Amino acid sequence: MKKKFYSRSEWKEGMTFLRLSGDITSEGKEEFKKMLPPDGQTAPVVLDFAGVDYVNSAGLALLIGLVRRCRASGCPVGAVNLSAHYRKIFHMVGLNDYITVFDGEDAARTVLAPENGEGERDA
Repeated sequence: MKKKFYSRSEWKEGMTFLRLSGDITSEGKEEFKKMLPPDGQTAPVVLDFAGVDYVNSAGLALLIGLVRRCRASGCPVGAVNLSAHYRKIFHMVGLNDYITVFDGEDAARTVLAPENGEGERDA
């Protein structure tokens, strides 16, 4: 049974965490449009896949589009809670060239935190 995709944005320690949940398919297109980085934001964006059960090829295309928008805005992109299966797929399609995959949020913060010279968020 398909699970509706949704996301929740959380500003935490100088980074935007996008908490993803459900199945990432073409049906999530409208939700992905809402995940544009705010104007002026160059702070890192971390995609949290803890709640994701399934990603198909259309979902990969949506992820690629999101990563492109983030990078075009100057936002470094990371991912956490990515299963071994999806790590392999990210590698196969080349997404790991644009997204740094971390073992957990602590590792993402260590590398991407603003104290380490990464982006800003306009208030």
